[in-house]
Amino acid sequence: MVGVYTPGWQALLACSWVFVELLTHEGLVGTGEWSLEFPKQTLECLASLEGRKDKNLLDADLEEPLYMAWWDLAGQVLGKPLHQLWGELFERGFEPPDRVPMAAYTWQRFADVHGQSTVSFDTWPAHTKMRADQGFPAIKLSSRAISRRITSI
Repeated sequence: MVGVYTPGWQALLACSWVFVELLTHEGLVGTGEWSLEFPKQTLECLASLEGRKDKNLLDADLEEPLYMAWWDLAGQVLGKPLHQLWGELFERGFEPPDRVPMAAYTWQRFADVHGQSTVSFDTWPAHTKMRADQGFPAIKLSSRAISRRITSI
């Protein structure tokens, strides 16, 4: 995944995540994500699978190196979302709520293509109030950026 990383007030091109898709002959797709520091075991496993159409992607020996992609595929084959599958496997029943609370993430950002929506130290209070007014019960702040500004006052 390529995006823009903004340490302080500079914008840098950044690659932060690698996504893996396990494709089956039946059209199912198991998806997993890793940070850029792929475990060696995962890289070796993916290399060994490249071009092999005879390998069963749900073989137990692939669970550890392919972790989330393997479990995602297993849940699809069994027709169960992961929270339900894991709840049954690990005897931790889980009844999903009908509403999931979300947090708003707020950090400094540059203006959009229209020159609007800049988030800076000075506009942070209004920005976080707007997010609260939108119904977010929790708001995460980038304290590093705030603390830099406070120490430079």
